[in-house]
Amino acid sequence: MADYYTLIARAISGLEPSATGERRRALYERARVAPIAQLRGARPELSESQITRERLSLEDAVRKVESEAAQRARSARKTYANVPSPPGSAPSASSPRPRPPHGQEPERQDPRQQPNPRADAPPKRFAESFRSRDALAAQAKRQAEAAQAKADKERRETEERIENERQELIQQLRETERATREQDETRRQRDEQEAARIQNAARRQLAREQLAMVASPAPSLAPDGRLDAGPNTVYDAVKDSDDLPTLPLRQRTIIKTILSDLPGNSPKYLKTSLQSYDDELKVRGAQPILGLLKDMFEIIDAAVGDPSARQDWLGPGLRKAFEKVAENHHILVSHFPLDPERENLYARTLVEENEATGNSLSEPFRQVAQATQNANEAGLTTDDFLRITDKMAEFAKIISTLPLSTPRSSGAPRTQHKFGAQIVVIRPEDRIRIDESDPPISVRKRIILTGLGFFERVYNLLGTTVTIVGTPEGLALLRELKEAIIALLNFIRH
Repeated sequence: MADYYTLIARAISGLEPSATGERRRALYERARVAPIAQLRGARPELSESQITRERLSLEDAVRKVESEAAQRARSARKTYANVPSPPGSAPSASSPRPRPPHGQEPERQDPRQQPNPRADAPPKRFAESFRSRDALAAQAKRQAEAAQAKADKERRETEERIENERQELIQQLRETERATREQDETRRQRDEQEAARIQNAARRQLAREQLAMVASPAPSLAPDGRLDAGPNTVYDAVKDSDDLPTLPLRQRTIIKTILSDLPGNSPKYLKTSLQSYDDELKVRGAQPILGLLKDMFEIIDAAVGDPSARQDWLGPGLRKAFEKVAENHHILVSHFPLDPERENLYARTLVEENEATGNSLSEPFRQVAQATQNANEAGLTTDDFLRITDKMAEFAKIISTLPLSTPRSSGAPRTQHKFGAQIVVIRPEDRIRIDESDPPISVRKRIILTGLGFFERVYNLLGTTVTIVGTPEGLALLRELKEAIIALLNFIRH
């Protein structure tokens, strides 16, 4: 910081002590211009707050120098007023007469012998001279007082102006600092938002990759180059046992019995789900597409577990049959050793289920199924692939109409089923154990994650298959898959 006081005081000392306020103010203005120009041209550049602080220091120096200069001007005027008159000048009327030397006093005359004062009075012009001198003295006094008052007024105005400029500079400094803080806060928020966006994008990409890896059903290319789908070769791999070959047949027998005795007032989607479950076991036997099978069972479980089911249509015998279906389902699922890893992934993935209702849930599946229908007619997909996309669209439509309920995990082993009060005993070696701290998986959450993983995997496969995406139908399917992935990702919470 420069020593502005010394520089300005040295410049003011070059003026005469009686210099007017206008001359001093002119010098102050010149003193302001040069330092500010130097500050703004400094390299490296100074910030506005640094320049403002320098200006405040300059104004404080001006204020101090002006106060001292005004004091010197007043002292100079007082000194000039007390200087004695030069020799030969007429004494003022108030000056005492000098006493004559001792022994030369004039003789006192008897007043009675003094001449008539009127006769001996000085001429009139001398009296007028005395009065003129007194008037000039009074006028000089008034002029001095007026000059002093003017100087005091100029000093006060200068001090007020300097103080106002100082306050303005302080306000500018505060505003600059406030603006700097706001810019810093805005930049910080923008950086945090960008970091959160990047982090969310990374999490979404990771979720897409993980869900695609465990997807069931899983897409593939048939030998003739058409798009096909079937079980996930890794996560749907089955562990063989003595009871596994006959388990699908036993399950299908119970389902057929239920379908034959199912009352007409039962939910319509229950019959559809039972038939789809039976079809999957009929086509694939002990190696079903586990993801689809679980989706079907969740819908069946939701219908049977409805509080009004026992009063409306679920009799004791039918309830016993559904309990047996649940027991067989969990025994079948227990033969898939890698399924717990998929269940753990599903449990850890957070889904906004309250938003996944109506068309927002069913429409992405319907659009993909429609595009698949067109691609199938063009010979680009197998009938199995078309059947799977149709089933997923049908399940999504059913689930989109179901009321929101407390999430459960029907894929996890349970010792007591919602179907009834009977205890279902499962052998310890057949249990599927998942992390109990993870939240359970609802039917709505399951269809979202199953669909997202399947669509992502199909999309990636099509991206490397020029023979399919090179056709209008294949390109349309690719486009609908991308839209469906985006729609389902909106339900994922990070």
